[in-house]
Amino acid sequence: MSSHHFVKEGQEPALFILEPLSFQLAGPLLEWAPLVLVSDNALAEVLHWGIKIDVVLAEESRVEMLKQRLFEQVPAKLLSHQPGESPIMSALYFLINCKQAGVNIIGPSSNDVFRQVERFMHQFQVNLFDEKLKWSAISSGNFEKWLTAQTCLQIRKSLGSQSIQFQGLMEKEGGFESTTNGIINIRSDQLFWVAESHS
Repeated sequence: MSSHHFVKEGQEPALFILEPLSFQLAGPLLEWAPLVLVSDNALAEVLHWGIKIDVVLAEESRVEMLKQRLFEQVPAKLLSHQPGESPIMSALYFLINCKQAGVNIIGPSSNDVFRQVERFMHQFQVNLFDEKLKWSAISSGNFEKWLTAQTCLQIRKSLGSQSIQFQGLMEKEGGFESTTNGIINIRSDQLFWVAESHS
């Protein structure tokens, strides 16, 4: 992708590939030449995609070996973390230091991933893409969007006791559905997540 060689200024959200779910999912997120970070466990698959990688996150003991695998990706940066430490935390601290405005993460929407990401929510915008859904963190406490009728959404609270109000939506089969064509509104006094289908 030749467009991927433009100067990166932190305006476009970075892309962090925590797990290589599919190139079809990553492709549209690469269009604007983001800073690309890849976790060690996703690296083998992502190298097959033939894209330019900017940063690889790996445990310290793997750094020397990975330098050889990344020969064709020079000047890719290797960012090490301690055994057992999360690559998510390392990636997000790195992105904040780089003054990135946001990040799209490809990986599982597990409780552990949400919990780690939420610690950084007030510093930049985070979207999490799993196999089916795009989860957007709403740190402002207010989400508004024009939707067609019967569009399905998921809402995830950051706290179990959290109160969330919504307009233009009704609960349906473990999620929510827009009732008419028009603007829906979701509000809370705490951070929450909204998910839409990305397929």
